[in-house]
Amino acid sequence: MPIYSRAGDTQFDTPFVPCPAGVYSAVCVDVVDDGMKMSTFKNKDGSDKMVHKISLVWQVPKLMDSGKRYSIRQWFTNSLFSGQGKKSNLRACLDSWGIQLSAEQNLGIEEFDLEDLLGMPCLLNVIHAKSQDGSKTYANVGSIMPLPDGMVRLEPESYVRKTASTEALPSHITDPDFDVPF
Repeated sequence: MPIYSRAGDTQFDTPFVPCPAGVYSAVCVDVVDDGMKMSTFKNKDGSDKMVHKISLVWQVPKLMDSGKRYSIRQWFTNSLFSGQGKKSNLRACLDSWGIQLSAEQNLGIEEFDLEDLLGMPCLLNVIHAKSQDGSKTYANVGSIMPLPDGMVRLEPESYVRKTASTEALPSHITDPDFDVPF
């Protein structure tokens, strides 16, 4: 099947504006499988290390100039490792969020479906960090915690999940009656 690309996507025509720093009621709107990425760490033999990355995306109630909500993304290695006094960053995030894993998941016998996080509310502390040259400001998740009792739960609004898109495909491919020849 062809993979289409085009010039002139308007997605990057306006400068990126990071989510303002602060503490927000938030809702998880996406879990993205970012695939295998090169790690900054090396294997024990010194070779390059590839790791499976995922990202979680939350919406906050603060509105951009366009009227849409700000969203913030945090990348993680797709691991729930917990042992020898260490936890993966994803595991630490889930623990801090108040998400309880089953005994089987704790032992690594059973997997945890990250898509169960979709629609889950939380309280996010958004912090800013500057790029090394100081020219860019990035919004990062400083901490996450369960939404306190009595706080209004934010519902997802006008967010399109980052899944395989069919908008650029010819109509005969998006036709449900189209058969892919093998």
